[in-house]
Amino acid sequence: METQTLDGPWILRGGPGSTVPLRPDEIENLPAWPACVPGNVELALHEAGLATDPLVAPGTWDYVRFEQWAWWYERIFDCNPSLLQAWRCHLVLEGLDCLGSVWLNGVHLGDTANALVAHRLDATTALRPGANRLCIRVSSGMREAREAGGGPVGTTHQPSGYESLRLRKAAHQFGWDIMPRLVSAGLWRGVRLETVPHHAIAEVYWATLTCDPAARTASVLVDWSLRLPEVGWERWRVRVLLDGTIAAEAAVLAQRGRRILHVKDIDPWWPRGWGEARLHEARIELCDADGVCVHAQVTRIGIRTIRLHRSDSLDSAGRGEFALMVNGHRLFARGTNWVPLDALHSRDPAHLAAAVDMLAETGCNTVRMWGGNVYESDSFFDWCDANGMLVWQDFAFGCGVYPQDDAFAAIVASEAEAVVRRLRNHACLALWCGSNETDQAMDWAWPGLGRDPNADRITRRVLAQAVADHDPVRDYLPSSPYLSPAVRAGGGQPEDHLWGPRNDFKGAYFRGSRAIFVSEIGYHGCPSAASLARMVPPGTKLWPIIGNTDLHPLSVQPLPGDEGNLYRNPLMARQAAELIGREPADLDAFIDASQLSQAEALKSFIETWRAGKGRTGGLLWWNLRDGWPIISDAVVDWFGGRKLAYAAIRACHQDVVILAEEPVAGQQRIVAVNDTLRPLRLEVAIELLGGGSLWAGEIWVPANGVAEACAMPASPVPACWRMRWRGDADSMNHHISGSRPWPLQRIRAWYRELGLM
Repeated sequence: METQTLDGPWILRGGPGSTVPLRPDEIENLPAWPACVPGNVELALHEAGLATDPLVAPGTWDYVRFEQWAWWYERIFDCNPSLLQAWRCHLVLEGLDCLGSVWLNGVHLGDTANALVAHRLDATTALRPGANRLCIRVSSGMREAREAGGGPVGTTHQPSGYESLRLRKAAHQFGWDIMPRLVSAGLWRGVRLETVPHHAIAEVYWATLTCDPAARTASVLVDWSLRLPEVGWERWRVRVLLDGTIAAEAAVLAQRGRRILHVKDIDPWWPRGWGEARLHEARIELCDADGVCVHAQVTRIGIRTIRLHRSDSLDSAGRGEFALMVNGHRLFARGTNWVPLDALHSRDPAHLAAAVDMLAETGCNTVRMWGGNVYESDSFFDWCDANGMLVWQDFAFGCGVYPQDDAFAAIVASEAEAVVRRLRNHACLALWCGSNETDQAMDWAWPGLGRDPNADRITRRVLAQAVADHDPVRDYLPSSPYLSPAVRAGGGQPEDHLWGPRNDFKGAYFRGSRAIFVSEIGYHGCPSAASLARMVPPGTKLWPIIGNTDLHPLSVQPLPGDEGNLYRNPLMARQAAELIGREPADLDAFIDASQLSQAEALKSFIETWRAGKGRTGGLLWWNLRDGWPIISDAVVDWFGGRKLAYAAIRACHQDVVILAEEPVAGQQRIVAVNDTLRPLRLEVAIELLGGGSLWAGEIWVPANGVAEACAMPASPVPACWRMRWRGDADSMNHHISGSRPWPLQRIRAWYRELGLM
């Protein structure tokens, strides 16, 4: 396979959609600007001085006027001669947002209508020696969606924009509480020419069926499809190699074949904290009658089993199940939700390395890919494979009631097939989930009417069938949270998103939850003053936070008239008041109090569910980093500023941790949680910060288990306990005991002494 990249400088032309020609031979009179691919039209417009900086609030509002424009991307390139000699040559568009019409040398190669998947168009007959002209029209999805109408009132609902429901682009672009409104367009991932071998291995699927780590044995399925010559293939063979050793050979009997490999002395793949994320070189070769390798495909695979053990509901006693089983061991998922790296996704690669490093640094072993986003790059999944990071993958549907008709179902089926086939060989991929909160959206759209999400065609049938067809070894969850028939009939929810009033992180809403697995939970924290100042024009007043209309776009306010998220800054003030007894009187106090409130809240959530290990299966907090300059519940702001919660999470996310449970009858249990697969002996010392020993002793903690160290009286006044442990693992955690309010100056001093501030 040979490739020629077409990334780099292009020409961009555009105008209101009704004025932009449909054919490339009519575009010369349109205004033109330099553009870059990968890129977004917004970046080109800003660079050309046609719009304000979208990174500075309220800069994104300036781009609403371009939502119904159409665009032409143009590039003149010299074709590599070797591409002209190939059997076939494809033009590969990794990301075209969203409605495209592609022309090469005046030949219409085809149309695209999905920004979330790559498109391959046959360019063989249109290519020519020397200079070639590639033109791509990007139509306004907003304009076409509006011309098509809002759809039947009984089958669609999306408060942030009905237009988003049929357009297959990231839902967050229409405005979210964590992202601005930027209904983008452009070639946001790479463009290239790629030869297609005449005789080749077209596709390979690797799947671990069984794995016995103790015996170091496994059974691995390899399924392949071939592109064969018209004659002479009868004596061809397929050879399968694992780490350079021949594991199987098979005569070519059909276009498709399969083998189950029974492998010995194998090193399995383990998630973080359990062992090495061992990857094996899996090679499959197509050989002709003389034994010559005609084509080969190499994949890095991890040999492991991952299953989602879950019940459809909780019984009246709160019993049920929701947990990932990896190589037969029950894993407690410690992790976060992955939201857009950038509202303008052509810039995602620039953020990726820092973001995945933060996943590792905060002690995550699991990350949930949120459904309002794009599907992440191969580079992201390669990193997760190599670093033992389990991935929960939502399909790209979020918080809406989506169309149910045949035409939309066909678009979704095609998208799901492409996504599943691209990602299914990754060892890190733990499960597929149909959507984010679309089950709940049925009740939001039709409160009190009892509309049943289990009748949803998209999540119950189309997406489920795509997984069953193309990745049958992985489990599929219809939605998160999943409102199963048993839950709808009155059973408890095993997996839940815990948002609620967010008025008190130790209040009845959170303490009363019986959820076994929490896949969303969060608390707000204001960015630093330095970060805030970079989010708004110079001279903007940063105080007061509340009622300051200059800060409303940071709330996030997607459009000037949208007040749906403006509760968020006052919410932070109330949360700070709950913590310190009063609303902060100045900016520095507001920032510190809100960040301390966020840190202690997330720490409390994580430790509550970790202490319940055995019954509980995991907690994925919201969220790691901002994808835009905003005030939010992320623990890292857009500029990389780490809020206090970042360090607090690192401490309570360790593989082994000592933590204090909340008081019961005036007593607080001190427990050790061991997420490793080996038993541990720990020497534990608990001291009062500021002086005085409270308890010391030795405990044994079972492998992948929990043990009680002691029980201590709750402090009658606010006090900070430092918990140290030594042995097979050495580290430290803290707990603030005593009823609130906690004096702000004292919490600040505690955090400084602990090295968290």
